[in-house]
Amino acid sequence: MEQPTIFYATVIVLAITGLDTQFNVYLAWFYTGSRVVHSIVQSTSNPVMVRFVIFAASSIALAVMAVNGIMQML
Repeated sequence: MEQPTIFYATVIVLAITGLDTQFNVYLAWFYTGSRVVHSIVQSTSNPVMVRFVIFAASSIALAVMAVNGIMQML
């Protein structure tokens, strides 16, 4: 499954269930910003290690947001 699909589903579920805490909002904005930076780096200079670090950071933010949402629902 692609990350944006997981991001959209996670954000929608968190918003509907009222679990959109400030922490989750920060993670969502961090994920969005890092994906934008990743796209800019990819379309300009394209150093692979820089892209990997940005991608890994966005992946970790998404995973933390999803797990945090699941933990709050329990």
